[in-house]
Parts: sequence; C-alpha cells; structure tokens
Amino acid sequence: MSTFIKALFVLTWLVATSEQAPVHERIMNGHTIPNPSSYGGYGVHIITEEYTAKNGITYSPSACGGTLISSRVIVSAQHCFVNPTTLIGARKATFYIDTVSYRAEAGGKIVSCEDCWDNYPGYKGAINGSQNDLTVVTLPEPIDVKNIMLPTLPPEDQTIKDYANKSVFIVGWGFDENGDQPQTLKGVYMLISSYQYCQIEKKNFPEHICAKNINNNTVCSGDSGGGAVVDNQLIGIASFIYPPPENPKDVCFEVEYVAFITPLDKNYRRFIETSLKKAENNA
Repeated sequence: MSTFIKALFVLTWLVATSEQAPVHERIMNGHTIPNPSSYGGYGVHIITEEYTAKNGITYSPSACGGTLISSRVIVSAQHCFVNPTTLIGARKATFYIDTVSYRAEAGGKIVSCEDCWDNYPGYKGAINGSQNDLTVVTLPEPIDVKNIMLPTLPPEDQTIKDYANKSVFIVGWGFDENGDQPQTLKGVYMLISSYQYCQIEKKNFPEHICAKNINNNTVCSGDSGGGAVVDNQLIGIASFIYPPPENPKDVCFEVEYVAFITPLDKNYRRFIETSLKKAENNA
C-alpha cells in the first residue's frame, strides 16, 4: 500500500465521529528534529497492523507516535491499537526508536512484536469522548538507552491546573502544513489551555488537558499517541482534535484544540507505573 493511500485511510478514520476525532498524522509548522536522542524517547514511530474482524474483513495499518520512558516501556494512545470506530484491536506492531527517519536505512532501533501492550480498561472509542485512550507497550527486550534522555512522569503532587499556560513540546512523523508526509521527525510548541477552557467550557473529562491551535502551530490529523512534554516531564498523550474537519484536506487548519490523556490523572499514572515495575522485574 502506498504512503498516499495509507494517509487517505487515516483521514477517513479521522472523520468517523461527529463530535471529535482521533489525532492521526500531522505536525503543522513544526521544525525538523536533527538529533532525536537529544529529545529523549519522544519520537517513537509506531505502525500497528493485522486488524481483522470476525467477518474476516482486514483493516489497513495505522501509523501513530509514542514516547519511550524506559528501556522497555512506550506510552501511546489506545486508539492507535484499537480502531476507535469498530473497536477491533491490532495484533502486531512495529516501533521505530531513536531515529531521524522511519526508513530502515536511517538507523536507530526497530522492534516488532505481537500483543506486547496493555490497553487501559474501559475504552469505548471516540463515541465516549475518547476516555481511557491509553496504551502502554512493553518491548520484548530492553534496548540501549544510555545515550537517550528519557522523559519522566510528572511529580505526583502536580495537577492539571499547575500546567495551564505552559509551553509544551510535541513531536511527530505526520503530514505537514503543505500536505506532505515528511520522512524526518518534526516538533512543535503549543500552549496548554486553562482548566476553565478545557474542562468547563469544552466539557472534557477531568483527565484530559488541552492545547489550543494558535497560528496553525499544532499537531493534527496524526501524531496520535505522541507525548506532550514540559521540562522533560511527560504530561500528555495525544488523543483527539476538536472539532472534526468537514473537509479532510483542511483538517489541520480547522482544529480549535488538541486534547491529551494525561498521566497527571492518578489512575492513568498508576497504570503506567505498574507496567514500568513489571518491565523492571522481568528485565
């Protein structure tokens, strides 16, 4: 399947719900990341595949992002591993780690595995406001991270309100503002919105944080599962954009804000920490 066809599939998946849409594939007005190791494990590129329904229909692969937080653990969004419309799960995934390009010849680390992830319970797709949109991957074997600065979880005493109006850094591999899919990792800074805006005005769940689209500096139709990082702390996982686009070609120019699942929520944090401890014990 060509890159162009896969991009079209992703955008079709994107507009499946009338209220919000999973983030799938674009950094707008971002800058190229010359050395991914200097940005820690922020830019993991993920390809999930082998979605097969009971009726035998096989769905196209999905391309997403993720964040490496230890030698074995990657944090991403559940809708990258479970189709948010059909709720059919993937069985296999390939992870491109510590590389400026997801092409094999670019170097870095490439790991493939089957069913090597844990999905947070209770995810019901975009119809339920993308609540519980969290997946934690445990790689089969640890990778060498001695030259990679890994982001950490935020301090336990911090809340969503503590990060309002702070600049957050997000990276991704998706289409850019010209409609092209770059082969190199890109990053963009966004501003975290206030609790008043995200939770009260926009009626998001308490475990979401939001970042407004200002001057089209945003993640958008893609970059799902990518991490939002402040001071090397992972405070969010890209979950959905609002509103969903009327025209997929203009998807990134119509976004009002991006919502992130956040480890600042104690239940999500506990889920991630459980995977970290399990990976350490089985190392």
